[in-house]
Amino acid sequence: MMVGAAVVLVVSILTWNWRTVPEPPPQPEPAPAPERPVVALPPAPSQVEPALPAPAFTLDDATELAGPNGVVCPLQPALPSGVARLEADDDEAFAGLAVIAQGWLVLSEVPPEGEGTLHVEGFAPQALRWSEALEGPAQGGCEPSPVTLEPSSSAVVGTVRFAEGREVTVEVCGTPALLDGEAFYADAEPGVDCVVVVRRHLGVVQWEAERVVHPQLGRDAEVLFEAPDIDAVLPLVLEPSGDGLRIVADWAGHDLAGRQLLAIDGEAVEGRPVDVHVAHGGDVGTEAVLTLDGGEEVVVERRALTFDDWLLEQ
Repeated sequence: MMVGAAVVLVVSILTWNWRTVPEPPPQPEPAPAPERPVVALPPAPSQVEPALPAPAFTLDDATELAGPNGVVCPLQPALPSGVARLEADDDEAFAGLAVIAQGWLVLSEVPPEGEGTLHVEGFAPQALRWSEALEGPAQGGCEPSPVTLEPSSSAVVGTVRFAEGREVTVEVCGTPALLDGEAFYADAEPGVDCVVVVRRHLGVVQWEAERVVHPQLGRDAEVLFEAPDIDAVLPLVLEPSGDGLRIVADWAGHDLAGRQLLAIDGEAVEGRPVDVHVAHGGDVGTEAVLTLDGGEEVVVERRALTFDDWLLEQ
């Protein structure tokens, strides 16, 4: 009986202690770990294979390019490439092609034989004949062989009317050119503007005209001038003064230096002295009536002034 009471007492004590023991405080949740930035890695370098050199253009390649209706001809100089064009002499419907490759002139889609002109940029036109029967490095050939190209140049070709037998000079691109009668010819640099100057010398009077031409490769520039068709001028040296012209020197012996020239043959003078001389020039020995300041009129004889007159004046 005592034992049972003791067991009940122990159980009661244990139960009371379990109910009265405080619960432990709640533990805080752990802080989340900081996020690490994601770093993008560069892509792995690609493997670039070195470009292989283009295969050399051979005679077999030229023959294949010519085709069954073509010929292959050696070229001098041996140009690696070039812009070429073939013109046939007697065939308006000609469709032949010309190609320059590694020192070969390849003509394709041409008749079995023919003649024409080869145009290559930078070179003068070259006449040639081709034929399947001619001996060449492959199929057919050309005459001449090799086809020889000469560097192209341009020229200025001109005419000066009324220049023959008169004192006229021509300057082309800064260089004197020779006159053959009324014609002249001078080399010029292709693609560069060229100034052409023509001068008609009449002693102290010098008429001048200027043109700018544009010579092109393989194409000459043509120009036409018309020089004054006179052989004598007034024996006076004139200069602009006020509304007219003043006489600076008088080679007619009338002591007119310093006088104002108002009119010639009743026509008022105006413009440049050289234009007045040319407008009132004429044949040797013809007369002109000068109207001077104060209304005085003087008759003078036209003269063919020379460089000797100019030298004496100097």
